[in-house]
Amino acid sequence: MKKLFAFLTITLGLLSCSESSSPEYRIELVSQGNVLGFQGATLPQPIIAKVVSESGEAQSGIDVIPFVKNGGGFIESASTTSDANGLVTVNWQLGEALSQGLQISLKDNSKVFVTVTARAKYSYKQPATEQDGWIIGDVEELSDEQRSLIFNGIDRLRNDEFPEVHSVVVMHKRKLVLEEYYDGTDSNGNFIEWDRFTKHEIQSASKSFRSMLVGIAIEKGFVEGVDVPFYSFFPAFDNLKDEEQKGEITLDHVLTMSAGFDWDEWSFPFGHASNNLSTMYAMPSSQWVPYVLGLPMKYVPGSTFAYSTGTSLMLANVISNSIDTDLRSFTREYYSDLVEGTPVNDPNGNRMTPREMAKMGYLYLYDGKWKDNQVVSTDWIEKSITPRFENINTSGGYGYQWWLKTFSTSKKGYDCYYASGNGGQFVVVNKELDLVVVFTGGNFGSAQMFDILNWMEDHIFSAYE
Repeated sequence: MKKLFAFLTITLGLLSCSESSSPEYRIELVSQGNVLGFQGATLPQPIIAKVVSESGEAQSGIDVIPFVKNGGGFIESASTTSDANGLVTVNWQLGEALSQGLQISLKDNSKVFVTVTARAKYSYKQPATEQDGWIIGDVEELSDEQRSLIFNGIDRLRNDEFPEVHSVVVMHKRKLVLEEYYDGTDSNGNFIEWDRFTKHEIQSASKSFRSMLVGIAIEKGFVEGVDVPFYSFFPAFDNLKDEEQKGEITLDHVLTMSAGFDWDEWSFPFGHASNNLSTMYAMPSSQWVPYVLGLPMKYVPGSTFAYSTGTSLMLANVISNSIDTDLRSFTREYYSDLVEGTPVNDPNGNRMTPREMAKMGYLYLYDGKWKDNQVVSTDWIEKSITPRFENINTSGGYGYQWWLKTFSTSKKGYDCYYASGNGGQFVVVNKELDLVVVFTGGNFGSAQMFDILNWMEDHIFSAYE
């Protein structure tokens, strides 16, 4: 692996005569300004400073205090007193942060100092081994050039060129090969130190998860199929089937966002009185089903794509009203236990760790199987990623609660399917490159959330093609 670089710049703090009556010394930097090094490693060359008098003569026996600041790792060894030549030597191990600092000051006068600031390049580490079923891989099979594409991309994230990206996880050929986490804010504005153990709100990426559960419920015989009339799952609200076309709505129409209800959550910002999603979320959750089922019709069922979180959320009710147990038990038995998952606290899939999100992508990449367990049928996978509507704004086509789009590098395009959620929650799957790429983020309500997909094209797809 190539060594990476940390670049050092130097600033000096000097004591004026009026600030102290002590002997007038200053500290000069002797070592070069640009130093080889990388994240988490000791710089191969020590930092060397020199204590001199105002006339420039070296001063021996002067006590100094070296210390790190601004995420600067730690001092491995250091002089605390200038030697016979006035020199002070510091061996510095860089920390994890992108920008770091080291300061050497006079013990008797902290206003006399030199400060070294370092920019530490990314140093690759394999994903951690946990008891979650994942096989851990690495990027060693890639060339130096390919690895550099990935590493330079990670440095762009560390440099905050893509703000509020909370994680990136890459699976290649059934193995986790990359896993990085960054601090950021959730949708409530809470600052969180994200890591592989912390579940993240995945917003509308949960639609793809619920679609998968519907497929499992069909395979297990709890639901007859996608052509079942939608209102038949809600007999208690049959009185809301007040228009003839409502009887024509099927489960297939709901899965493909073409039920035909007069629902609009895209034309108006969230919170606007005309945004149906805002209106629904202002109600107690017990009123969501009658609110959606009571909406007037606008389109012939199956004719027009109209993105609807309301109907998608009701897929959980479809399953709950069809099974002989509760949704939590159903999800645990037919999904989580089969993929070596953590205990199911949220059977709707609204919160997951990025590793859990990657498992969903794994299933859709490998024909519904987790290792030797057939979790969801191959037939359902194929139906889910078959486009029913195409050219939907810039997001691509749409299947069964999965988006379909061609992502491109400088060389070619790659047909992908992906789960997408507000704020930058993505599970991107590509068969040709044998890749699953997961992101979580905090760019809620902002088109900036999609910028990370451009990053993916430049640094992940380009590295693996």
